[in-house]
Amino acid sequence: MASEQSRRGWVTSVRHRDLRILLGAIGVSGTGDWLYSVALAVFVFDQTHSAAWVGASVLARQLAYMTATTPMAVLGDRVERRRWLITINMLQTVVMLGLTTVAALDGPAAAAIGLAFCSTVLGSGYFPAVFAAVPALVPEDHLGVANGVIATIEQTTFVAGPAIGAAILAIAGSAAPAFAINAATFLLAAVFVSRLPRMQRSETDEPEGLRVRITRGVRVLRDVPEALVITILTAATLFVYGFEQVLWVIVAAAAVAAEPSRADRRASVRPRHEACACAH
Repeated sequence: MASEQSRRGWVTSVRHRDLRILLGAIGVSGTGDWLYSVALAVFVFDQTHSAAWVGASVLARQLAYMTATTPMAVLGDRVERRRWLITINMLQTVVMLGLTTVAALDGPAAAAIGLAFCSTVLGSGYFPAVFAAVPALVPEDHLGVANGVIATIEQTTFVAGPAIGAAILAIAGSAAPAFAINAATFLLAAVFVSRLPRMQRSETDEPEGLRVRITRGVRVLRDVPEALVITILTAATLFVYGFEQVLWVIVAAAAVAAEPSRADRRASVRPRHEACACAH
């Protein structure tokens, strides 16, 4: 019964046109984001052959996300939300085109990491605005299900993005096409969002300053142990994710280096055949 009610809730929720549009924007931009994260790690390693540089690329993005999310959320509360989402998408498109240029010209890894940092700073303001926009797109009794659908889309992109990124790298042999495709996904997401209605902040909602929000957040962590536990677990998960992202690049590179080439395998087989022929 519970699963049937959940399924009905999902169906009812996605019947809302505006929510479907928002889900489309999240899906394409999220897939592009995870797609390019794989390409970025591979590009940095190809340019430097250093695990430390790959780690720096992951660390730069994590630091950008941790330090910029709250300020970007505060700034987003002061801007009409549709315009804010479109602005983020368009700026990320420009950044990704810059990253595409760096990769196409075999530019320095430091430039790629700097551009990735900028993209993450911009992206850190996206999901706070998305979740703030949902109440304007669906009725109040559908908010829980709508947020669940958004989380599901986000997790789906987490799986699909890296797989697509790996396929592009295998086919193209370069990170530049992956970065270009990510730029296109941000542009497409902006087109999706442009079809949403304006979501002006209510006149009664006075935007809070950065200091007020940080103070309130610290107070919640102090007074609500469950929130502190969730925060610690989230931080640990991000740490493990960053470690894993670096590790997989190194393992893959080592496996490729250890695997003998086809020419080497043919050369090692040929003498045995010749020896057999001589014996006969």
